[in-house]
Amino acid sequence: MKKQIAIVAAAFLIIGLSTASAQAGAARRHTIEGILIGTGITLLGTAIANSISHPAPERTIVHHRYDARYAPHHKKHRRGHWEICRIWVKPVYTTSWHPGHYNKRGRWTPGRHQRRLAKKGHWERKRVWVRQH
Repeated sequence: MKKQIAIVAAAFLIIGLSTASAQAGAARRHTIEGILIGTGITLLGTAIANSISHPAPERTIVHHRYDARYAPHHKKHRRGHWEICRIWVKPVYTTSWHPGHYNKRGRWTPGRHQRRLAKKGHWERKRVWVRQH
């Protein structure tokens, strides 16, 4: 079905563009345009013909051999232990625009970006694996 649609579409393109090239080549001053349109039609037709005649390659399935040495239940015993460490989590700030205004003394203060605290910094306990050699 795809081949039939592609062939019909290619035929319409070639016929439609060939009439345009014939009209462009009819006058002596448009011969370069006719040559360029004809070359474009040839390249387009060749590309469509090649895509129709060469089917897409089939997918290959790769079979992997099972090796018991790399199975998860055959891991070597790791040396080390778990420790609970305290880690500092940095505070999070948001930036917002503070517009210009007059202060209490009647002087103009220009607008600026201000950082506001969104979340406070805090200590967090985390389990960390410590290796022993």
